[in-house]
Amino acid sequence: RVGPVDNDEEFNRRISPFYHLDKVTAPVFICQGANDVRVKQEDTDRMVSILQGRQQSNPTSNIDVEYVVYEDEGHAIAKPSNREDLYYRIESFLYKHLPTEY
Repeated sequence: RVGPVDNDEEFNRRISPFYHLDKVTAPVFICQGANDVRVKQEDTDRMVSILQGRQQSNPTSNIDVEYVVYEDEGHAIAKPSNREDLYYRIESFLYKHLPTEY
């Protein structure tokens, strides 16, 4: 843990991505373990929903949200088959959004 996250609302507002979603202008990839005890899936679902709402309300924006939930994982994606799937998804996401020429 970093800082007094349990009791300091002002601190949380400064560091939590949830309070800064209006600043997101680039594509976002988010993965979540359904059994994560640190980052609750309902919080991530809400954040993704807000980003997707922004994407739908402004289709010409660069906000593309890809979200995957691993039902049998916690805070870390640990199972080899899930890691392989995650790496494939990340690679596909980067291939889609990064320039192909330098």
